[in-house]
Amino acid sequence: DSTRHKFWYTSQGSQIIPYSWFTWLEQPGNTGFFRNSDHMSMLGYLPSETSKYNPSGLPIGFAMTTAESEADAYMGMTCAACHTNQINYDGKKFLVDGASTLANFVLFFERLVDALKETHSDDDKFKRFSLRVLGGKYSKAAAKELRKEVLNLAVATGQRQLVNRLP
Repeated sequence: DSTRHKFWYTSQGSQIIPYSWFTWLEQPGNTGFFRNSDHMSMLGYLPSETSKYNPSGLPIGFAMTTAESEADAYMGMTCAACHTNQINYDGKKFLVDGASTLANFVLFFERLVDALKETHSDDDKFKRFSLRVLGGKYSKAAAKELRKEVLNLAVATGQRQLVNRLP
């Protein structure tokens, strides 16, 4: 189990979104957290419990980068996000490490960009997000800067998806 968990949750350097942002980002169109197990399952990723290697209960294959502080950490994917699958047969669940996932990578990023854009443009959603992310460091100036950073990440991630779009 220890080896399996290390495979699932040891960062491989991927940096998609600041870890604290992913922890508190809401889904597009509602107030549920993006990382919610039902939402991630809908995208095809395998939910997982919190553990020593997975303190925020991220899905299998999602990891926190190593950083000097959690505030500087990013969330990224490991090989396990795309190469772990679950087969359900005769009422039993078989987890297969190394198998191709059935997750929708493209939809994950589309929804992530949508969530970031909504967080930027919806005052209520942004207020909840900024209070959670900034915590005791919240100020109007810090929130204003955070809002700019959210938009910058949404634009950059959206552009990256366009460049990598299949014909």
